[in-house]
Amino acid sequence: MKTLTNIFIGRSGCGKGTQIEQLTQSVESDDWKRVFHLEAGDRFRNFIKGESYSSQLTKEISEDGGLQPEFLSIWAWGGELAKGFKKISIFLLMEHLAD
Repeated sequence: MKTLTNIFIGRSGCGKGTQIEQLTQSVESDDWKRVFHLEAGDRFRNFIKGESYSSQLTKEISEDGGLQPEFLSIWAWGGELAKGFKKISIFLLMEHLAD
């Protein structure tokens, strides 16, 4: 079994999620293929809803349209990988470009 990695990068609303959904449905129709879809955006959005000091600082940066510290992306990706990654045949990564 060959492993395949796809990375979808683009602005919000450009269709990354739709493309990933369609690709996932297509490849999972084969019983042997499993997909791991990494989208750290939900983890990040939940983080800025929190009440911690770090969450509030991050929310302020987001509301001001600023660039978040790189370690937050690493934290979000790392957490999702640690939580859900298993031996897979297809790995899909979705990353949002800043507007």
